[in-house]
Amino acid sequence: MAAPNVDLVLVIDASASMKPCFDGLRQHLAKVLQPLQGHFANVEFCMLAQSVGLRGRQLVHDHRFLGCRGAEALDLLYKSPAAQGAPRSKFFSSDSAKVSTFLAGLRPDGNEDLLLALDLAADLPFGGVGNTCRIIALFSDEPIEAGAVESGRLEKIPELIDKLQQRRIKLFAAIPESPAALELSQANRSEIEFVEGGDGLK
Repeated sequence: MAAPNVDLVLVIDASASMKPCFDGLRQHLAKVLQPLQGHFANVEFCMLAQSVGLRGRQLVHDHRFLGCRGAEALDLLYKSPAAQGAPRSKFFSSDSAKVSTFLAGLRPDGNEDLLLALDLAADLPFGGVGNTCRIIALFSDEPIEAGAVESGRLEKIPELIDKLQQRRIKLFAAIPESPAALELSQANRSEIEFVEGGDGLK
């Protein structure tokens, strides 16, 4: 029996390299999301837009969600006093217009750290496994190995795959082909679509 609910997390690379394809990706996503609500029993959307900058020599990660960003978002996810973590309303919404507004306000800048973004997405407060189809969809024009990947991050891909599988999260990704992408494709229920770099996401 199909799950009556769908939690769809869109992980968007909001780094400077996305500028050539960002408007096209934004328009396509807006067109795709609106009809989903009503086609399925109940669809909740979450957006995670990530960019990485430098403050002196220190990497600064900016994670933007529908209702929070940065340190506030991390505190909600990992330091919330509630046993089950963050309130869904800060991250998920059934309003596709809210998602379109969020997309319209994004301006690509900085670098990316795609594995960290995926790890954060897997920790979001998804609906219950028994009645929710959990999906993460990643969009980037850069290989997973590119960008601001900190030392040792790539070695943790098996742990990320285990997390996705244990939490029954389906992974879809539109990213350039690379060894790390091929390794991620081994996760159960994953679907990786390889795209060209640069404006390949158009």
